[in-house]
Amino acid sequence: MSNLHSSLNGSASNLQDGSGRSFAASYSGQSGAPSLAFHHTGNLQGLHNLHGSYNVGNMQGTLTSRNSSMNSIPSAGVQQANGSFSSGRFASNNLPVALSQLSHGSSHGHSEEKKRTMEEGASEMELEVQNRQLSDSSSAQPVKKFGLKNSIPTNFGSDYVFQIVPKVDWTAIAVSLSTNTVKLYSPVTGQYYGECKGHSDTVNQIAFSSDSAASPHVLHSCSSDGTIRSWDTRCFQQILCIDAENDQKIFSFSYGGAGDHLLAGACNEQVLLWDWRNSKQVACLEESHMDDVTQVHFAPHNRNKLLSASVDGLICLFNTEGAISDDDHLESVINVGTSIGKIGFLGDCYQKLWCLTHIETLSIWNWQDGSCQVNLENARELASDSWSQDNVDYFVDCHSPGGEDLWVIGGTCAGTIGYFPVDYKRPGSIGSAQAILGGGHVDVVRSVLQMPCEYGGAAGLFGWTGGEDGRLCCWRSDENSAENNRSWTSSELVVKTPKNRKKNRHSPY
Repeated sequence: MSNLHSSLNGSASNLQDGSGRSFAASYSGQSGAPSLAFHHTGNLQGLHNLHGSYNVGNMQGTLTSRNSSMNSIPSAGVQQANGSFSSGRFASNNLPVALSQLSHGSSHGHSEEKKRTMEEGASEMELEVQNRQLSDSSSAQPVKKFGLKNSIPTNFGSDYVFQIVPKVDWTAIAVSLSTNTVKLYSPVTGQYYGECKGHSDTVNQIAFSSDSAASPHVLHSCSSDGTIRSWDTRCFQQILCIDAENDQKIFSFSYGGAGDHLLAGACNEQVLLWDWRNSKQVACLEESHMDDVTQVHFAPHNRNKLLSASVDGLICLFNTEGAISDDDHLESVINVGTSIGKIGFLGDCYQKLWCLTHIETLSIWNWQDGSCQVNLENARELASDSWSQDNVDYFVDCHSPGGEDLWVIGGTCAGTIGYFPVDYKRPGSIGSAQAILGGGHVDVVRSVLQMPCEYGGAAGLFGWTGGEDGRLCCWRSDENSAENNRSWTSSELVVKTPKNRKKNRHSPY
């Protein structure tokens, strides 16, 4: 992502109502794709026609044809005049708004030894003993019980946890914080390993190298300070720094390309590409998006294909073979119609794309032909109606363990989260929660990391969560819970390691 022209001046994310976290954002008048990473349910000024989901099919030739095609579409949310977001929810972990305004905790007064220990038994949460049967249309399965193993304060202060990612072999997890640092822990014991420090602004994304043979210890990060950095997590030292220059903020990155030598970065409203082997910029795609680019992903099974998503509401598909340019390599555009927060792949061949927006809508697309399978504009309401907890206030992420199955993860302001199955093959519906994790967090949950059974099964671990309360919570299987338990999960949610996973990739996805 290159330069982001719309300045996002937000405040600390204080959830004021059931519709979402408040933020403020100013932008210049423009006509283009809606902003990508914000879910908004409050009063929205300056955005029109926020309903609908349209696809712009494959377009051959230049951007002139693309623009004429776009002009003929009654695009939802594409026209933007001068205005401001008066309120809304920022559910994505990618674009923390104005984090410099957040009060950062400190570890002063705590010894290094205390930093390396965890707060054991912080509310040894137990789970609801319910011999539930899943009401899914498929075969019913008994619900498996889970509980809170422990809760770790990340910095003994009020820091946010933004993202939790695993090392390929699951010997470590990395956690990005609002202090612009990344800390590493054991995913089994919670032991603190160390931290990577160097970014001077918000860390927007982290990912371990997926090349388990050549660089298993390398962690990548991008930041609003305009850099993408690589770290050797054995010594916590920086080993590579790529600078976007011109004070650009980088919100997302992805490794890929035909030889896995390309590094794509979402920099403001641009998509920049570098050859990571020599740190040289090889392309700048600056005419396809008209607002902040929040996501870039190389397709898992087609490494030449790059998808970008933006606050302008567009998902663009590029072919990265040869000399890359907007005119010759923009293959198609999907118009989601409102600001996009997160996208991710699903399907047996990863041919589908799920999309969460900043107004808490969920849609499923075939990115290869641009068709929309389902557009759930009332996704949050459907999820809220599917459980007995408080209303779902925001969506954290989506979970696709492989194949066609998809769950959307919703949360409450009080820190309870649920896994809701999404049926997108019929008219579209969201089923009853098949997992509820409550009692660990007291504020908004920002990240959920589920452990594959081959790594967490022996210890009975389900996974980790992190949130705006600064806590890391580890969840365990609890077969002997007392009957007053409050949390439970379905065995259908077990993450299985793909059998055909390629090991020699530089892409973190």
